[in-house]
Amino acid sequence: MTMDCQQVEELLSSYVNNELTIGLRDAVAAHLQDCSACQLVEEEYLALQSLCQRDARPTLADTKAFS
Repeated sequence: MTMDCQQVEELLSSYVNNELTIGLRDAVAAHLQDCSACQLVEEEYLALQSLCQRDARPTLADTKAFS
């Protein structure tokens, strides 16, 4: 399955979150190998995902045991 940039960009969030079927995941990955524009969008999703995961962690001050 060959995908264009619009199709890939619509699936990138799900791709980064490992929510795609194997077939769709492989098609997005194949497109990303050759498309620097979509690679940049993927990097933005990955950076946002990393930021969200880092900010979602509770700190010691957030727990009742340490307040």
